[in-house]
Amino acid sequence: MIMVLGITGTGKSTFINFLKPDSVQVGNTLESGKIQFLECKRENNLSEVFPTVDTPGFDDSKLSDAAIFTQIAEYLAAQFSLGIPLRGMIYIHQIQGTRMRGSEKQSLKTFERLCQGPTNLRNVMFLTTGWDSFQDPRILARREQELIKKYWTPMMQRGARVERFPETQDQAKHLIMKLVSEGEDLVFDIQPELLMQEKRTSGASMAEWYKEHFGQEMDKSIGARIQEKIRKEKNKLRYKLSALKGSRALIQVFSSVVGIILVSLNFFTIFGAIGM
Repeated sequence: MIMVLGITGTGKSTFINFLKPDSVQVGNTLESGKIQFLECKRENNLSEVFPTVDTPGFDDSKLSDAAIFTQIAEYLAAQFSLGIPLRGMIYIHQIQGTRMRGSEKQSLKTFERLCQGPTNLRNVMFLTTGWDSFQDPRILARREQELIKKYWTPMMQRGARVERFPETQDQAKHLIMKLVSEGEDLVFDIQPELLMQEKRTSGASMAEWYKEHFGQEMDKSIGARIQEKIRKEKNKLRYKLSALKGSRALIQVFSSVVGIILVSLNFFTIFGAIGM
């Protein structure tokens, strides 16, 4: 599974649409606050299907960052509990901005918190958009270096990479497959923490961080709620999980479980996404 995140208006939906034209509506999808689920297939290999998850954009006008964080955290907890590999996280950033806005800084902090954990972040990607603008490419390159130096270095020191997106379908496919083919599966502190409601060994618990960052208490029943719903569904689907042969079947099982947790979950079947 690969998850795509970013602030509203940075080109996240545009990137998704390069995987499959018209799969999400640019500019409107994020207002509904829906997590969206897509299939991507490795070129020339019909047996491998990689789910790609489009998330609500941070700094949305109708959905708070706290609500978006909770949706994404619940999704990651469900994925972790079911043993589905998380192959990558893509954080999209618009390169044309002259400076880092406050909302962008907060979004980055939230992303950093999601990615905390012991694993190498080689499969985490900062993907910059807007390179096809009429601005001097040398200016854009300087902004890229400023972002790296001032904001992205801590995660890059743990293995995260920076890529440019020239906004072509081939490049969108290439970036997805690059994450699938390289590095190791991602596991973050927040996943077992939500399910087990345990404190991290190296700092404040996720609930404490949530209160400090968003200024409100986190729903303490989240972990128990997810755990109970997944437990019930696991009992029903255990024989299917043990008999899985391909990723398509995995997606079907995953969708039936997560659909109970996230009633807003939508599915976009992309048979022509890659190499089709």
